[in-house]
Amino acid sequence: MKSLKKISLLSIKLTITALFIYFIIVKTDWHALADVLFKASVPWVIAAFCIMLLCVPYSAFKWQKILEIHHQPFDLKKLTSWYFIAMFFNNFLPTGVGGDAYRIWKTIEKSCPRGISLLAVLSERISGIIVLLGLGFISAWISWLSGNHALGRLIAVSGTCGLAAAAVLALVIWHFDLFKKYEFKKVLPHKLQAFFSHGKDYIQQPIASLTALGVLSIIFHILSIVWMLFLMKAVGASIEIWNLTLVAALIAVVTVLPISINGIGVVDASFIWLVGQFGVPFEAGLGYMILLRFLLIPISAVGAIIYMKTNSTGQKFPT
Repeated sequence: MKSLKKISLLSIKLTITALFIYFIIVKTDWHALADVLFKASVPWVIAAFCIMLLCVPYSAFKWQKILEIHHQPFDLKKLTSWYFIAMFFNNFLPTGVGGDAYRIWKTIEKSCPRGISLLAVLSERISGIIVLLGLGFISAWISWLSGNHALGRLIAVSGTCGLAAAAVLALVIWHFDLFKKYEFKKVLPHKLQAFFSHGKDYIQQPIASLTALGVLSIIFHILSIVWMLFLMKAVGASIEIWNLTLVAALIAVVTVLPISINGIGVVDASFIWLVGQFGVPFEAGLGYMILLRFLLIPISAVGAIIYMKTNSTGQKFPT
């Protein structure tokens, strides 16, 4: 029964992926795309690649700092090598979470408690998404006020309404002390109770320490927006940095949707449509995505090489 469910789910993902790829193929002017790719600026591509490469050890550094909050010291060199391997799994496994599973497994293998291993990876992911969504929300307001873009207006208004609703909900929970009243933690399974109990490590941290993590996330996303801007310049497209930041935030949401194989087709079409709302031609948007996926290959190859060397010592990831 489980295998049938997996096959059905995989079939749905393959169908959705194929449909989006077909849409892209049909819409593409292949002569215009070839012109974009052949005229792509090599210096801008190289500059983008260098920053993308830098983002891997930088992400490992943030992961290290989160593990230290849980009193789990790890060598940055090891975490960086595991992060490269995770990039390989994320890009070449049918799901986008294989890399995260690998990172969790490696820290558990090195005597890190399971709950902390899982929470550290989740914290790194969630904090990054929250910061990017915050930057995207600010960018939406700038986009609306500076250029009266419909997409910017939509996200600015809906985001403001969402924040207002969340604030009211939080106020109601706090005022009536609902968490304590209904003892939500006690209704959770024992394993989840143990998992959430590690959350106190963040509460016990000084504000400066948590602020530093937020700053690390902001710097990471600034670096990401810069390499995205460089790739846009490489394909000859022009887009304001705040509009590109808004697109990056929306793409982050699309990426976590488990509806296709590694986001192939869905992420590509979504990006092309989103940047198209700000005047970027279809073929330039597609050229950007082709270059991006091409640049991910050598970065993933670094992880593949490290993984093969690790396998030679008999330490295999239980796929």
